[in-house]
Amino acid sequence: RPDIVLLDVHLPDTSGFEIAALLTLNGASPSVVVLTSTRDAAEFGDLIVQCGAVGFVPKAELSGPRLIMLLD
Repeated sequence: RPDIVLLDVHLPDTSGFEIAALLTLNGASPSVVVLTSTRDAAEFGDLIVQCGAVGFVPKAELSGPRLIMLLD
């Protein structure tokens, strides 16, 4: 399994929040889930924390160093 799952919030058939919740349900995944979107995190409110993701990075700010900052 990957160490990190970078998951878009907007998916064709479901939301990234639903997938993140499934991946992190009861610690089922050894992977860390990070959400991303073209929108700002403020638009999603508590959904980011509630779904089990470790955080959110806007696509405009997506980079290796930004992910490392989030994971440290």
